[in-house]
Amino acid sequence: MAASTEAESCSKQDAAFHLTHVLRGHTSDVRSVATTLDTLSGREALLSGSRDETATYWSRSSSSASFDKGATFRGRRFCNAVCFVPPSPAFGLPRGQVLMGNLDSQIRCFEPLRSDKPIQTLSDHWDNISVLKAHDCPQRLSEERGEQQAQPPVFMSGSWDTTARVWVWDPTESCSGKWKSKFVLRGHDAAVWGVQILEPPTTAAVEEGHADAGQGRYLTSSADMFIRLFHGETLHTVYAGHQDVVRSLACLPPLPTPHKQLEDRHACLPPLYDNEQLFASTSNDGTIRIWSLDPRRSVCQGNGGDALRLLKGHTSLVYDLAAYIQHDAKAPRLVSSGEDGTLRVWNWLSNELLQTVHVPAVSVWSIAVLPESQDLVVGCSDGLVRVYSIRPASASAADSNLEGAALSESEAADQAAKAQEVQHRATIEARQPATEMSGEGEQVQGELFQGKRYDFVLQIDVSDHADPLSLPINRGEDRQKVASDFVALHKLPEGYVERIVEFINLVLGSS
Repeated sequence: MAASTEAESCSKQDAAFHLTHVLRGHTSDVRSVATTLDTLSGREALLSGSRDETATYWSRSSSSASFDKGATFRGRRFCNAVCFVPPSPAFGLPRGQVLMGNLDSQIRCFEPLRSDKPIQTLSDHWDNISVLKAHDCPQRLSEERGEQQAQPPVFMSGSWDTTARVWVWDPTESCSGKWKSKFVLRGHDAAVWGVQILEPPTTAAVEEGHADAGQGRYLTSSADMFIRLFHGETLHTVYAGHQDVVRSLACLPPLPTPHKQLEDRHACLPPLYDNEQLFASTSNDGTIRIWSLDPRRSVCQGNGGDALRLLKGHTSLVYDLAAYIQHDAKAPRLVSSGEDGTLRVWNWLSNELLQTVHVPAVSVWSIAVLPESQDLVVGCSDGLVRVYSIRPASASAADSNLEGAALSESEAADQAAKAQEVQHRATIEARQPATEMSGEGEQVQGELFQGKRYDFVLQIDVSDHADPLSLPINRGEDRQKVASDFVALHKLPEGYVERIVEFINLVLGSS
């Protein structure tokens, strides 16, 4: 559904999210955030990973309390992925673990209360670690031979080396246990950006090495524009539909039974099967898509079928997403963040965009949901972590200094002004040519590039680890030819031409 003024305001059933906390713990972009509930202390916790090579632990005792800054974990080069491994006392992990993945291709594993040194470093990947996801139910019990056995901890990693890996905790390794790479998921033609564990391997598959049954099911998303479903290491199904890099994946929680049926105005949307297992994906094409794992959606063997929902509203790349069922209303919600400086709240069942929140940063790299309060946590390009809530804002007159307490009224007003400034500046820079003064003191329209003046010089971001490329263009020029010449000059894939034309049209308006 296209964004509209009506859609960008909350529905009557939803309170609006507003900024309540800003956490300052990094000196560069916050690329990844993760959340958990510490079952031992009862505190909500979050983990932020930054390009400053560190990950920072924050926690609070209740939804109304301040955040306390905890340990800082250090890696090497950009930290692009973080996650919590849930506690598993049966396997010697009473507090779980903190994982961080860096540009140096290493995954560092820490005890949550000990940040001085990783207890294990995993070096099986050979390029940037782009994503880490742990299975959230390590204590899930499975019946085997008439007995209940605890499920060993499991997590996945994705890398620019075009592979994903499934890691299983082996308590028999060394004196306290170690992670072992159980499966390597291959077949991607470009970097792996997203992973999800749908079903972890059974204890029998882990211990006895079964060749087929019980090896688990896993999703990956890649810069090659495809989503893949693996059974163990075997590629089972491919999902196609995105027109650009597929960034993040999220499993959608089961709908409450019974759930509210779609209204007549949504009758064009395909109905869902009972207990249908769904997942969502984000992409550089600016969309979010909802897919099904039900084989009845498949048009042929190996093809996952078309997306069941297409969520449109972001005006640029969509980086991350999370999904949950509201505690009170029991309504399905999906939240997303992107390069357009916004986070957005959706009803993924009805395709409705419920709220657009302008964030005081150009890039909103990551988003997560705190499990108890259902507050939203975002990692931003200005090095700050922001927390948004639907609860009433603090009336405190004392400034928080961005150190964990709720924002004061003046700080909240300052953040709101910055958000407006970011959006305004982005619009002005995108739609108006630069103006300079000539030697005679007259205003000269346009912008110099390599000694020549153009109406616009756009910045085209083709890689996360390289500076954007400049694309000069004048009003009235053939945009298809400009894009084709740009792709040829920089030796980019031909598939970039149409995407660059779409970007030009988005920024400058339709020709």
